[in-house]
Amino acid sequence: MIDFARWMVGDIAKVKAELGVFVDRLGAGGGPINPANDSALLLVEFANGAHGLIQASAVAHVADRGAQQQIRLYGEAGTLEITFYPFGPDAGGTIRAARSSEESFQTLAVPDSYWGDASRSDLLGVFTRQSVGSRLFVDAILENRPVTPSFYDGYKAQQVIEAALESHRSGRAVTIENVAF
Repeated sequence: MIDFARWMVGDIAKVKAELGVFVDRLGAGGGPINPANDSALLLVEFANGAHGLIQASAVAHVADRGAQQQIRLYGEAGTLEITFYPFGPDAGGTIRAARSSEESFQTLAVPDSYWGDASRSDLLGVFTRQSVGSRLFVDAILENRPVTPSFYDGYKAQQVIEAALESHRSGRAVTIENVAF
């Protein structure tokens, strides 16, 4: 979600984070382990001045959906809402938008070109029939061409993660240095 936020809005300049551990997990020998955060709430400020909220949870109960993603972008030109459920009876996605001059949301269709030869009835088929995700990365190496997201994008996401960890430890917002390469 950090990478998506950067892609949609731009570099993140400041982070205030609250992280949590809600499930105790045991190690291989049955003893306690250093717990991983299974919940994260990040208030972010982008370099362009926009504000954002990133919330992720590995323990939120979403019933038979298995997983869900919700993205909302608010701007002076309007609002865009994206909801995606990869599993369960509600499997699928919805994109809704309302321009600032409109009084109600309109549902937008995902263009056929995004599906390629994958079937709309097989939501995850796009990952096996098209060059996306890790397959896109391997194809870019084989074809000697640049790919997005890049290692630099991974580095920028890692900066936000490190800032979130420091923010949680210190209880204060952490500014991210803009390191040019």
